[in-house]
Amino acid sequence: MRVRVTQAILMAMAVLSLSAFAEGISRAEVDALIKKMDTGINTKNVEAVSDTLSDNINITINIEMFGSKQVMTPNKQTYITLLRDGWKTYEQYTYKRTDEKVQLEPTKAIIQATVTESFVVGGTKITGVTQETSVAEKVDGKLLFTQITGDSKM
Repeated sequence: MRVRVTQAILMAMAVLSLSAFAEGISRAEVDALIKKMDTGINTKNVEAVSDTLSDNINITINIEMFGSKQVMTPNKQTYITLLRDGWKTYEQYTYKRTDEKVQLEPTKAIIQATVTESFVVGGTKITGVTQETSVAEKVDGKLLFTQITGDSKM
């Protein structure tokens, strides 16, 4: 009898461990998501960028530009529209992610990075540096960005 109870407990622990692992997030999944986002941005592919974002993503962009400050909190569709419209007007657009740090937690990944963007608008070159913190979580089994916060200086 005691052996059966022990076996039942061990089996229950194994099942719980497997389900916890199934819901976990691997570094490889996070790296693939970041790569998809970065590739989408570098190729100005709004559909690829959109595919990395949760429909209910929380985006906050704090921008300091030419001495004035602005806070933007676009929803997913507005953010995608801003990208599309911006890329149509930008010339010589470049994007680079550096100083990346990934913290894996049981149900999410927290990604910190420095993002540098440069472009020309109306003959004026603008360079922006953003300290970005993103959260990636599984939504219906798919890893997506659920939160992006950026502190930008231009």
